[in-house]
Amino acid sequence: MPIGTLFFYITRGITYQMKSKIYSILIIGALGGLCSINSSCTERKTEITSKHAYIELKDTVYDFGIIDATNSKASHTFKLKNKGQEPLVVHKVETSCHCTSANYSETPIESGKSGQIEVIFDATSSNIGSFAKTVYIYTNTQQGLNKVTIKGKVKPA
Repeated sequence: MPIGTLFFYITRGITYQMKSKIYSILIIGALGGLCSINSSCTERKTEITSKHAYIELKDTVYDFGIIDATNSKASHTFKLKNKGQEPLVVHKVETSCHCTSANYSETPIESGKSGQIEVIFDATSSNIGSFAKTVYIYTNTQQGLNKVTIKGKVKPA
């Protein structure tokens, strides 16, 4: 028996408002089923991704808080880990401003091992006030580009 015919027999004698609610419940249930199917597809994609180099960053934003302008430089080290099966290679690291620089190793990071990128902010008097700087990390992962951010506020000396 078709679902429409079955629904008609079940809902005989029920008001229009109740039928609308039943339709809504059925649609939500169907969408929930689609979401669970989609999540199983995502799991498969994760398995494929893990066969390549895969970067996991412990944190992607670091807040220095308030920095005194007399302290010429402030730095933070971002920790990263290779969660993939292939070695992770950091090809280059670029910053969004000449007041920010980064130090990193070009040595490949083996599967399961960790590395780091040190980001240095020059807190001179020309940078008084709030700041947010982006650091671009180019790797051999499928994504290719990851970003980390440093932020804070430089107060005058």
